[in-house]
Amino acid sequence: MQRPSARPNRTRRRPAGTVVAALTLLTAIALTAAVAPAGEPPTAAPAAADLPQVDPKEVALARGEQPPHLPTEEVFSLEQRRQRLDTREQAVADRERQLATLRDALDKRLDRLTTLQRQMDDYLNRFKKQEETNLAQLVKVVQSMRADAAAASLSRMDERLATLVLSRMNEKKAAKIMNVLPASKAVLLASRMGEAEGWEK
Repeated sequence: MQRPSARPNRTRRRPAGTVVAALTLLTAIALTAAVAPAGEPPTAAPAAADLPQVDPKEVALARGEQPPHLPTEEVFSLEQRRQRLDTREQAVADRERQLATLRDALDKRLDRLTTLQRQMDDYLNRFKKQEETNLAQLVKVVQSMRADAAAASLSRMDERLATLVLSRMNEKKAAKIMNVLPASKAVLLASRMGEAEGWEK
């Protein structure tokens, strides 16, 4: 009877250098993953002070909501303040409309006054022209009269009108009429004619 042959031992021992090299490689890989790249510093989280502060109460009120933790008294106070601001804005808008209405009324009245002033100036100019035409005709009529008749007409005239007529007449004709006039009337008209000449100069 043959003895079973013993199974050959296939387990081989790895060299100690290979194990050490593998451990060294794994350690290097772990260290490389843990260390951040030199050119990219780690990003710091933003500080709380840098973030905008938002009041959740204001956000809820802006949305028309009432947060459950907001006291009823505070909601009522804010609502009253909003109503006061709305009332003030409405009052300002009403005042602006009133001022605009008054401004339009004043502009219309100013335009009306300007039109009336222009019409009055035109009327005065026409009146002056007509008065000048009438005066020229009167001077022509009086100058065509005899001296005594002209003197009688001038005596019945207003002193201002008589002075204007005499001042526009021919000097010789005016002198003849002045000689026929009563002395007091002639002196008065001569004095007025001298004053008128002084005003004209």
